[in-house]
Amino acid sequence: MPIVADGRAETSDSNQKPTGTRTLLGTIVGSTMLAVVATGIIAPRTLAFGFPFMALVLIAAAAAERRLVAVASTLLTRPVVSWDNALLLIWAAFFFYAAISAFWAHSPIIALEKAGIGACYAFLALLCVRLVTAWPSDVPLRLAEGLWMGFIFGAAYLAVEVVTNQAIKIAVINALGLKPSQINPAAYYTWQDNKLVTIWISDLTRNMPPLAIFAAPAIAAAHASVRRPWNVVLVGLFISLTTLAVFGSDSQTAQLGLIAGYVVFGLSVWTARWTSRVLMAGWVSACLLVVPLGYGLGALERTYGLSSNEVGYSPWLTHLLSRASVGARMAILGEYTQRVLDRPVLGHGANMSYILGPIFDATAPKDSGSQATMRQHPHNAYMQIWFELGAIGALLFTLGGLSIVRSITALKARQQDAAFGMFSIFATVIATSYGVWQFWWMAAIAFGVVSLAVAGAGAADIDRAHKSSGE
Repeated sequence: MPIVADGRAETSDSNQKPTGTRTLLGTIVGSTMLAVVATGIIAPRTLAFGFPFMALVLIAAAAAERRLVAVASTLLTRPVVSWDNALLLIWAAFFFYAAISAFWAHSPIIALEKAGIGACYAFLALLCVRLVTAWPSDVPLRLAEGLWMGFIFGAAYLAVEVVTNQAIKIAVINALGLKPSQINPAAYYTWQDNKLVTIWISDLTRNMPPLAIFAAPAIAAAHASVRRPWNVVLVGLFISLTTLAVFGSDSQTAQLGLIAGYVVFGLSVWTARWTSRVLMAGWVSACLLVVPLGYGLGALERTYGLSSNEVGYSPWLTHLLSRASVGARMAILGEYTQRVLDRPVLGHGANMSYILGPIFDATAPKDSGSQATMRQHPHNAYMQIWFELGAIGALLFTLGGLSIVRSITALKARQQDAAFGMFSIFATVIATSYGVWQFWWMAAIAFGVVSLAVAGAGAADIDRAHKSSGE
């Protein structure tokens, strides 16, 4: 089975349906994509099992069309030396090293579990990307349609909830008759006579980073799969809903990520070459300079006591520190830096910040006057990698990110802009929040990569349909 120029397997089946023909299989797969994306944005924790479910649906659909053999042939015919293979090998080495860190971890089973699940998510993402980009029927186009439809549903829901102070969620909870003891975290909810009255806006904080990450591939999918001028209208609507939801929330993490995404996207439209260089330089700096930066920030916090969020000479700075928890994050980074230096090469083991952080906090002296604590993770993935996997893990993580940026440069020009934008959002978000090994977060990143491939494959299908129709 020969391979055509765009990397797809060419088929000799004369009964192969053209891209524009809507098949039952394409409809099923596209509807599943819609449901998983919308649910993942509305309830991000569902991505932990929603993404594997979507992957299994794709695998089953490929088996039904006998596409698995075609995917295997594309893998076997790729050159041994390529950036795709380099990316695969580097990330395989990263997860392998995370797994063997169980040998010196405080809790070996936990380290092995997290590394294993992360590797499974990465493998499923790779397999789904290969399947989607090797599919000659209408499935990629239906997936692209499901992606942008699911995104607009989730984004519209969050925008309405932000504007109405979560009126929909309040109405649903009261209609279901749920009680305060059945809702978590209780601190976000205000009850009166066993009726939910208000929900604190921070309840939506976890929703915003996935929304920002899925925005780029969803916009690319809508722009490619919808005819003009409606695709332009949809893109404008997506940007408006995403901006309204993110900046109407109190998730500074998502706000910073979205700003970075907009800036990098614009830079990529202007010059993709310099965009890749800037991202590579930024990634290397974030990965390798986080320890000296953490040391400096920790010293600054200890000197001025910024973890208390009280700066007597500046009411404005006090307000900023209180709102963004800057002082507390500086203190956390400073504490983790000290522990990184205890085991700088091998690290303490995958996910051990969740185990050792509270242990170190419990044994730390309490008479220093500082509120610095390690908590369960440093709220900075780059520092967490150093603490848990040491210099070896940090080097592999650095190379992994560089291989991703390099692979993006091999995409078509219109796909590069969205990919660069999504990568910058990811790189910014992991610098300020969430633990590396949280299942839902790993699944969100993996699903984002697959969604980007879906947008590109959908665009390729449209191009082939236009060429075949003479448009």
